Amino acid sequence: MGYEKIELVEPIYELQDKETERQHYFLELYLEVSDDNITKFIKSFKGLGKGDEWQYEGSKKELSFNPPKPRTLTLWSSYLQYKNRRRAYWEDKFKEMRKQRKERAEKFLSSFQDDLEDELASNKRISKEIEMDGQVFPHLKGKGKNEIAFANKTTWDIYKEVTGVEVANTEQNVNLNVDADVKQETNATLKAEKLIKLKQRMDEMDYD
Repeated sequence: MGYEKIELVEPIYELQDKETERQHYFLELYLEVSDDNITKFIKSFKGLGKGDEWQYEGSKKELSFNPPKPRTLTLWSSYLQYKNRRRAYWEDKFKEMRKQRKERAEKFLSSFQDDLEDELASNKRISKEIEMDGQVFPHLKGKGKNEIAFANKTTWDIYKEVTGVEVANTEQNVNLNVDADVKQETNATLKAEKLIKLKQRMDEMDYD
């Protein structure tokens, strides 16, 4: 084999046609070290042989091949293009990491969106239960509906941020306007209750 740079085929950090397994083994070790200082990397094999424990900045590995002499490994790193292949290796690795992070984020947001939709459905169900419960005083119904309306508005705002969708359906508009409607309803109900009690007291009074 001559010492001219080999022609690389993608993915260039994988074993090439004009590369031995032993040569590629030491390339793989170089791909995983914390920096690209080739001189430091070559010196790290001094006095070691196959089966010995190779240590590099805290990591340890039992060598599967005898390390070449420093001059030989220097030549390998040149015509086998260690640095170019290391750069391509880490570019692909970072690209894959970004892809995985994006997939995890999308999965989380999808699950979170489901939770928000469940919460909106639950709020709607509770609001109906409050409305239909004949044992709840009117002013307590108003207070409960008011709290549900506030919870719905908060949930819709979060939902819009998560999905990026401008929600403009009737149900949302109703939920957002319930707050004002409930306050009016509550005030009217309380006034009616006071009038009823006043009339009862007047009916019970003895004018003799």
